[in-house]
Amino acid sequence: MVNADDIHDQLMGTAEVAEYVGKTSQTIAGYLAKKGAGIPQPIARLKCGPIWFRPDIEAWARARGYIGGEPVEQ
Repeated sequence: MVNADDIHDQLMGTAEVAEYVGKTSQTIAGYLAKKGAGIPQPIARLKCGPIWFRPDIEAWARARGYIGGEPVEQ
């Protein structure tokens, strides 16, 4: 049987993505609306909005220079 907590920890909605990268939900929605903005495509679109797989967002955030909302020092 699938553990709901394990699944929950691997999913992110627009608000969680925004918080993770230090942007607003509106900015994340704008990234999704723009082709070529680089944000991964959601794994699902529910009535509450798009849902992403956390590892996809983490990889995208690292590539953009953000980890948990903080710019990565180079």
